[in-house]
Amino acid sequence: MLIVAETTVAVILLIGAGLLTRSFSRLLSVDLGFSTAAVQTFTLTLPGSRYSQPLQRQEFLESLLSRVSSHPGVVSAAAIQGLPLTNFRYGISTSTRDGVTLSDEDQDRLTLQVRVVTPDYFKTMGIPVLEGRPFVATDRIGSQAVAILNRAAANRLWPDQSALGRQLEIGTRLGMGGARSGGTVVGIVGDVHDFGPAQAALPAIYLAHAQWPVDFLTIVARAHGEPSALVEPLRAALGDLDPEVPMFAVRSMDQIAATAVVQPRLYLVLIACFAGTAMLLAAIGLYGVLTYAVGQRTREIGIRLALGAKRGEVLRMVMGQAGRLSVAGVILGLVAAALASRLLRSQLFEVAPTDIATYLVVAAGLMAVAFVASWIPARRAARIDPITAPRHD
Repeated sequence: MLIVAETTVAVILLIGAGLLTRSFSRLLSVDLGFSTAAVQTFTLTLPGSRYSQPLQRQEFLESLLSRVSSHPGVVSAAAIQGLPLTNFRYGISTSTRDGVTLSDEDQDRLTLQVRVVTPDYFKTMGIPVLEGRPFVATDRIGSQAVAILNRAAANRLWPDQSALGRQLEIGTRLGMGGARSGGTVVGIVGDVHDFGPAQAALPAIYLAHAQWPVDFLTIVARAHGEPSALVEPLRAALGDLDPEVPMFAVRSMDQIAATAVVQPRLYLVLIACFAGTAMLLAAIGLYGVLTYAVGQRTREIGIRLALGAKRGEVLRMVMGQAGRLSVAGVILGLVAAALASRLLRSQLFEVAPTDIATYLVVAAGLMAVAFVASWIPARRAARIDPITAPRHD
């Protein structure tokens, strides 16, 4: 009963670990829509006492990015309000489309995530421009207001049509104190998983910082080599421009991406440790029980051999006992796991709680472990000397 119970628990935990492993593997294989390699970031907030005017914020950021971009270790640099994978949520409903004011129902349905960026943001982050153009230096205050949509937003706002050249407004002024944000759609970019690989890319609108200067931004700089080597040059560039503006949340994009999957990784490590321990205990328990059983049956086995039993028959007898215990535990474990694994549904990504491949691999793996654990006592039984066995105490 102990062996069957240990095997059952081991199967349940191993299946849970297997499902989480496959799920975690799927998460890591998701294309986030941008490149995390060699990108260093930091965040800053401009104090309203010195940067209350839009033009002041625009000039400060352009000067900072010029200093950062001139560093020999920087490939390109840009800024964004709402860095991906940082749980920045700024969803604003669409107010007008092609000059037509939308109904309240349509406005709620056509909510967009708003991101304010500088011209080189898509280049720096490796986000492809699918149609049209990115922002350019002439997209400034006083020029025609422009916007860029991701593919999800373009498909939702103008399904089966081209979004380029369309007019769009959203219900926020972004610190300008004048007209609502938006403008003419000049480009379509690839979708980005802003909230992690497990969540689908949401419709998003990108606005030019030079037209909608905000005071909360994250600087992103792509390095020629190790991104951490840029930390001190970035700090120096900011300090030279304004020593009273602090930089915080200094992280590479690889670190941010790793943080986005830290919870599923933790669950995987914990259940894998429990599963490994359970499998080891089941193997030790099976080995111990069979060793004890062989010791108790030494006289019987010796008599069997003396009466003509083949050593292979003795080997199969002991292995058969181990097999029956293991099969019983595996079957009970598979049934229990099919019920218990449903509790993991919310933690799984693109993997069913009853994934057949995982169940088969765990069952076969545990039977292999049981075979190895029972092989030593079974061979010991097959080698019993029929002459000395009857005198065994």
